[in-house]
Order: sequence, then C-alpha cells, then structure tokens
Amino acid sequence: MISTYVRSLALTLAFTAALPALASAQAVCGARAQIVSTLGEKYLESRHGLGLVGKDGQGMMELFVSKRGSWTMLMTMAQGTTCIIAAGQQWEASSQNIAGAGI
Repeated sequence: MISTYVRSLALTLAFTAALPALASAQAVCGARAQIVSTLGEKYLESRHGLGLVGKDGQGMMELFVSKRGSWTMLMTMAQGTTCIIAAGQQWEASSQNIAGAGI
C-alpha cells in the first residue's frame, strides 16, 4: 500500500514539475521500448487499448493498466518519440457505452 502512495506522490510531483516544461513543448519522453518495459516490470502494467491521434494518424495514444488499478497513458509520435501524458490510480474498466455529443 505504501508503494502505491509513493508512486502516486512521485508521479504527481513529476507532472507538477513538468507542467511548465509541457507548456514550452517539452514533456517526460523517451524510447518507447524502455518506457513500456518499465511500466511492465516496475508497475505490472500492460496495454489495454490504443488509438490513432490526428486525422492522418500522426501519433498513437496507448493506455496501460495494472490489475492493482494503476494506469499510464502514452503518446507515441510518428517519429518514434514516446511521452507519458498522464498516470493515476484506481482505474476501473467499463463495458458500458457512454453517450457523447457528436463524438
């Protein structure tokens, strides 16, 4: 339980510290293989979904989730750079269709 708290705190601090950098087109990025490996080995997260971003498929968004409920969202651009977009806890899968306006 403490490790979940520490991970949440570390991610919160990392993203809070990264916000100014994100605003200037910098983010927490790296090699996709290394990031995916870390998510699997350290956080036991595996890919649960993906989708193309942009009308020409300029990037790929992926969602990684663990059985413990931790989750991480990655964005990989066509050039190969992967960035952590968001992360959190208590992911809950839903098979329920959600109504949207024009989506």
